[in-house]
Amino acid sequence: MPNIRLRMSVIPNIISGSRIVSAPILLFLAWEGYRNAFIVLLFASLVSDVIDGYIARRFKVSSKLGAKLDSLGDMAIYLTIPICAWWLWPQVLKQEALFVFIAIAAYVVPLIGGLIKFRKVPSYHTLGAKIAAVFMSIAILFLFLVEFPWILHW
Repeated sequence: MPNIRLRMSVIPNIISGSRIVSAPILLFLAWEGYRNAFIVLLFASLVSDVIDGYIARRFKVSSKLGAKLDSLGDMAIYLTIPICAWWLWPQVLKQEALFVFIAIAAYVVPLIGGLIKFRKVPSYHTLGAKIAAVFMSIAILFLFLVEFPWILHW
């Protein structure tokens, strides 16, 4: 019988990989104007970011490949969101341009800094990065679900 730990080690990687695959699907849904389907897939993608890490830690199956897939999945989703938001909610993005710019810069500047310094995509798995991702995810969902932008101002 195959080792249960070996089988469990694949699950977080599949979940992280699903975020990479979902990025072009999110782009398609936004381009075609399918707001509800976009929000559902975005929500699933954001939740999957929590689940893959939990499974990896819970079953002690963390790996360098898993961390890299997690970071690439995060990057795929977080870089896709502004484009999709522009297509689906341009009036909200125009109205909240300063806060949207700050949010995008807060993600892109450290990414570029890591690329310059380490010559590879940085993998931020710190508690601060996780907390920031949770709050940003909540703000994004509030913005898209109820077009309630004030949460971005925090």
